Amino acid sequence: MKLWDEFWFSPVDTEKMKRFRILSGVYFILFYVMVLPHWNDWFLSDGILSGKFFPLNTLSLFSWVEKTGTIFPLWILGLMAGSLFLMGIKTRVMTVILFLLQLSMILRNPLVIGGGEFVMLPMLFYFMFAGQQGEIWPLRMMQLQFCLIYWLSVWGKLNGHESWLNGEFMYRFLINPMWSHWSLSAIVTHKTISALMTWSVLLFELSFPLLIWWKKTRGPVLFLAIIFHLSIAVFVKQVFFLSFAMIICLTLFFDKLNTIHISKEDI
Repeated sequence: MKLWDEFWFSPVDTEKMKRFRILSGVYFILFYVMVLPHWNDWFLSDGILSGKFFPLNTLSLFSWVEKTGTIFPLWILGLMAGSLFLMGIKTRVMTVILFLLQLSMILRNPLVIGGGEFVMLPMLFYFMFAGQQGEIWPLRMMQLQFCLIYWLSVWGKLNGHESWLNGEFMYRFLINPMWSHWSLSAIVTHKTISALMTWSVLLFELSFPLLIWWKKTRGPVLFLAIIFHLSIAVFVKQVFFLSFAMIICLTLFFDKLNTIHISKEDI
């Protein structure tokens, strides 16, 4: 019972939560700047994909705001909310706004979602409760949610692609110009190398949610995870925001950052 109480109800580590807020603020500012050229094409009901393809589209903010003739105010709202979130101004209100906007994008057009939105959405939900009575449970829920992402990823790989089991996935993936920035066929054509790379990904994603809770393995596992997601961002096309979101969530497990000082004030 003591361990249970310490895990869920000990004082919150405000350094971790502030670090998440600052990095997430940068994430959202970059996201809204990058998505601006495609805003109308992706999220208007008469854009690339009609809203008729997604029945839940009627629940999104885009359906309501579009009645005024434009959805540009939602882009402005998102950019402003991300900026204020970064600065820690009206943090809880900005968290709710960012959550609703991310959810609306998923409901409106899930086919253009790059993955980062699905990572940040539950994190924003739990962050709404951060700082209440100084308890750590919102942080714990964010950490557990992040661990669950890895296990769901393994489940999806094993049930969706036979090449993950036979070790051919990395070969097929890294020689495909649609996904890979550079062809690494000279390396992955060797079946043994392809199999080792493929199975190493599965092993890492299976073991991370277990090893991250043990202090002796936390540091090495976090280092490997950062290298893993940086490598994905470098070699794989169109996953920058997914990799960025995953790295942001990894900082929830950092005990301290020696190079950055973050005060202990309330969020």
